[in-house]
Amino acid sequence: PFIGTIPIINGELGEDFAYYLAVSEQVPSVVSLGVLVNEDNKSISAGGFIVQLLPNTSDEVIDKLEAKIRNMPSMSELFSSGYSIDDIGKILGDDTYEVVEKLPVSFQCTCSKERFGNFKSQSFCRSNKKDCS
Repeated sequence: PFIGTIPIINGELGEDFAYYLAVSEQVPSVVSLGVLVNEDNKSISAGGFIVQLLPNTSDEVIDKLEAKIRNMPSMSELFSSGYSIDDIGKILGDDTYEVVEKLPVSFQCTCSKERFGNFKSQSFCRSNKKDCS
C-alpha cells in the first residue's frame, strides 16, 4: 500500500485538516472546529463542520460560500450563542443543505497491555526489518 505524509502547517486542527484534504486528497475543503470551555477550562461543547466542493461547482456558488464562511463567527462563538449544527447548516446553505448522517459521539479506549505489547513488538520488527512472526 502507498503511505504518504503531510506536514502539520500550524497546529490549528481545522487548518491542518483542510490542508491535508487539499494536498493529499485533492479536494478543496473548509474545516471549522471549536471547543467552548467554562471558567475552569472544562469543555462544555465541541464540534465543527467540513465543507467540500463537488466537481464542477460553479464560481458563483464558490463565491457565495466563501463569503458566508468568511463572515461567520467562530464555532466557539456559535456554541456559546446556542446555535445547533442545524442552525449552522442553515447559515452555510440557506435551507438547501442536506444532513447526510448524524452519529452519536463518544470516547472509548480499547487499550490493553496485550494490544500495546503486540503493537510494540510489531513496530520493533518493522523498524529493524525482521520477521517476528
